[in-house]
Amino acid sequence: MWMQKAENDRAWCGFVAQVRLANTTAGERPIRDLKQARKAGLLTIPSLEAAIDLMEGTATSAMHRMHQNPKLKNYGDQITVVVLRGLGAPEERIAELMKRPLPAFRRPTKTIE
Repeated sequence: MWMQKAENDRAWCGFVAQVRLANTTAGERPIRDLKQARKAGLLTIPSLEAAIDLMEGTATSAMHRMHQNPKLKNYGDQITVVVLRGLGAPEERIAELMKRPLPAFRRPTKTIE
């Protein structure tokens, strides 16, 4: 969802890429999801900390790139696939997940430009 939001709202993307949401609760749900997926055997990660750093670092770098190059299309999906592979998700599961529609954001996209 973050990558989709970043593609659709480049000003937000640039802001988030700069501040990385330090000391917020924004990362709680992804961490919970990582823990559940690891416990269920859906991911093969050496440590939760490494997985978090992979996700956060890759997302921040991708958002910088998307902000600097607005012509990138479906880059969020590409990054998502790369991260899921890095987390050890099986290819068939990745393909299945990528076909699912994303939930709608609670707030409509509004730019700050």
